Amino acid sequence: MFDQDEDRNRENEGVRWDRGQVLSQMFAEPVWAVRNLVSLLDSECSVPFISRYRREKINEIEPDKLRRMSLANEELKGVVKKATAVLVKLEKEEKLTPEIQAALESAQSMDEIEEIFAPLKSASKKSFAERARQNGLEALVGEIERNVEVVDFAAFAEKFKLDGDIVSHLKALCHELPVLLKCSRAAPKASTADSKKEPSRGDKEHGRGQDSDREAMKFERFFDSTDHVRNLHPHQIMAINRGEALKYLTVKVELSEAIYERYATFVRRKAIRRDATPACREIVETAIKDAYDRLLEPKMARMIRTELKLRGESAAIDSFSRNLKSLLLLPPVGGKVILGIDPGFKHGCKMAVVGRNGDVLDTLVCYLHSGSAEGKRFVRFVDDSECDLIAIGNGTACRETETVVASMLQRRLFRRSDTLAFCIVNESGSSIYSVSELAVRELPEMDANVRSAVSIARRLQNPLAELVKIEPRHLGVGMYQHDLPEKKLEKALNCVAEECVSFVGVDLNVADELLLQRVSGLGPAKAKKILEWRRQKGPFINRQQLRLVKDIGAKTFEQCAGFIKINPETIVPNQGQNTAAEPVEPAQKTAKKPRAKKQKTEAYALDPLDQTHVHPESYDVCRRLIARMKLDVNSVGKRDFIQQVSQYRKEHRLEQLADALETEVAVVRSLFEFLQQRTDFDYRSAFQMPLFRRDIRRAEDLRVGDLLTGQVENVTDFGAFVDCGVSITGLIHTSKMRLAGRQVDLEIGDRVVVKVERVDVGRQRLAVSLSQRCQPVP
Repeated sequence: MFDQDEDRNRENEGVRWDRGQVLSQMFAEPVWAVRNLVSLLDSECSVPFISRYRREKINEIEPDKLRRMSLANEELKGVVKKATAVLVKLEKEEKLTPEIQAALESAQSMDEIEEIFAPLKSASKKSFAERARQNGLEALVGEIERNVEVVDFAAFAEKFKLDGDIVSHLKALCHELPVLLKCSRAAPKASTADSKKEPSRGDKEHGRGQDSDREAMKFERFFDSTDHVRNLHPHQIMAINRGEALKYLTVKVELSEAIYERYATFVRRKAIRRDATPACREIVETAIKDAYDRLLEPKMARMIRTELKLRGESAAIDSFSRNLKSLLLLPPVGGKVILGIDPGFKHGCKMAVVGRNGDVLDTLVCYLHSGSAEGKRFVRFVDDSECDLIAIGNGTACRETETVVASMLQRRLFRRSDTLAFCIVNESGSSIYSVSELAVRELPEMDANVRSAVSIARRLQNPLAELVKIEPRHLGVGMYQHDLPEKKLEKALNCVAEECVSFVGVDLNVADELLLQRVSGLGPAKAKKILEWRRQKGPFINRQQLRLVKDIGAKTFEQCAGFIKINPETIVPNQGQNTAAEPVEPAQKTAKKPRAKKQKTEAYALDPLDQTHVHPESYDVCRRLIARMKLDVNSVGKRDFIQQVSQYRKEHRLEQLADALETEVAVVRSLFEFLQQRTDFDYRSAFQMPLFRRDIRRAEDLRVGDLLTGQVENVTDFGAFVDCGVSITGLIHTSKMRLAGRQVDLEIGDRVVVKVERVDVGRQRLAVSLSQRCQPVP
């Protein structure tokens, strides 16, 4: 266990709360587990490392939740830093009062700090209270308690605004009692003589012009709507905010009358003495009303809009993260020759054939929709390349290209029509990759337009290795991307990418720079150092040798070691080098001390455990466990070894083994898990393979009640989009996402059977309901 008291004292510095307690309340996890998590994060442990190798210390919190908690912890650290900086600044400017200090030390968000700090900024417009003090009216505010009937109402009202108890009480009332969000269609701009001028760039960006009405109709649901803020779904909040930003909607927060009544009652008890005169009571009542109308009600409205905005953004980022994880963990389709097609009309369909190892074999630009001559050219190209699969990008002309390919397969125009199949691949970001420096280095002589076809083919062959080449935010797996805080979204998505690469694992002697820099504990700089080592000194013999790479210290090694593997088959020496397991440095010391040399030679010999997910820190315990089972460590990953480990696990209690091995139960459980995996085990094998087709159905032929097999393309808060093998993408609304009376959470790549509920060919809409969720084939 960690020294929790010391940790709490450190993090409490400058605030009246600790991150562990706040996070525990936010995510409904035990305080002890969250405080352990905070301590691990503060000691620079990554989420993948904590999730896999420290789960007993965090109550085995699932990785997705752990990632969200890590991001929330970073935000709270920023709040502590900001509050401390503001306190120091105000104290230096002699503006810090006990009330302001208490408020800042209690603030748990940046918005709260800004709300407190804004009136105190040197360059800001002073509040009524400050201006009243400058004009010598501060004494009059205190006179109210002596029943003096002359007082400055504005200054007295400000006193209520700064009262922490009153503000806290009002916030609680807003969360308890009804608060409405009223939306209406924004009035069009009045026509003027300048209206005939060409629309400005800003007007175009905001949808003004010829398409204005059509764009505005996207927000028709909110043209005259009144919703309780608690009943609004995150995607509705994001839609309202976008409509307001584009000036199609006007939005107003309306607090119920009950909130004012209970607020006024609370303030009366606090501010009016029993022996107050009627005139004094009248003054206080006027100040109470003025404080509410002019200061507190607008403040609460801003607070509610901020809370709604954060709720919508948080849900949208979570949706992005879930979808990205599902996309990156799609199983690879290895050992196949794949034809990638980037569809198009005007500029033709760009095509590239990729070999079994990802090498580009041939390319073509074919105007597939221009006539039979181009069709014959395409057929010859497919036959000559002897491809096994066709990957079609899901961009412009996707459905039309899919129809042509399906028709050719049905007419058996290809030499391998009996075995050839196609599937739709997410092409988001391929155009960005095609013009990147990385693409130029990888495919220097190739046209940028054709590079995107290469990317599409490789995405089917090995999704993770190809998709890490593209910034996660460009992969098109969420909604309202441009309405989200860029840094927050980027950080969340980068965490997901690191988690996926780490859990899948990388071969240390084969992985390229982009994969390595996504491994837990590494990064761009350290990934380059590893590649330099490989180029200069040959392949790594075992994990321990990684410690010799410059800048790879004990902490970095701890974080990354369990996620990198040494595959004996890929230990191929560079030209002129050998793979002798001799220590690399320092040579003079090993010459003086033969024993040390022997130890180092042993340290850098092949180790069978380096092919597993067992962390080096547990090698000793693992070897003792294997010896206890009377097995040979050199047989790790083989079928007989796995069967015997599985049988031994069934016959023995983990607690007894943990006591015998002098370790924790969680460590023994993890060791059994890793020892029951083959050395070529792929974390992605538990997910659905892509859905390959040989034909498609026309939307016009669909009837309500028809069953279709499809694969989930995208998931949002309101439903899942499914490629059903029809010219229209189907939508399963959340209300139709149920099986056996239970709500089902779908992910990108899930194979499903859906029932047609409604078809609207004119509007290109297909509504379906979930009928069956297919299980992955082991």
